[in-house]
Amino acid sequence: MEIAFQAANIFLYNPTDRTVLMQLRDNKPTIVNPNIWTLPGGGVEPGEDLYTAAVRELFEETNYRADNLVRMGEGDHLLLDKIVHQVYWALPYDGVQPIILGEGQAMEFKPVDHLPENTWDLHAAWIARMAKELGLL
Repeated sequence: MEIAFQAANIFLYNPTDRTVLMQLRDNKPTIVNPNIWTLPGGGVEPGEDLYTAAVRELFEETNYRADNLVRMGEGDHLLLDKIVHQVYWALPYDGVQPIILGEGQAMEFKPVDHLPENTWDLHAAWIARMAKELGLL
């Protein structure tokens, strides 16, 4: 199987209180992972590079303007019988810009060591990995 599409996910974290920004996806049966907590992010558009996609997705979903994203890792997984290449980026929250919900039901900072029960397991694993690498766990 070949990769069907690529996605960029952003680990926007607060090192002071050891939290990560998470999005509660809409509760619509027509979307992937309805009513599940995930990292902000989404698909890469045609002609767009992964970094630009990460910056765009974070802004669309949170109104947060990012720069200096650090690439933390990547991996492929099966989603609805298609292979998705996920790339994970990290950035410390500046504590200044307000987070404004642009997509989903909610956007909240959650403790990296106590994620909601309905967190997507793929993102929970990546959150733990990145939090450990960044000294948040």
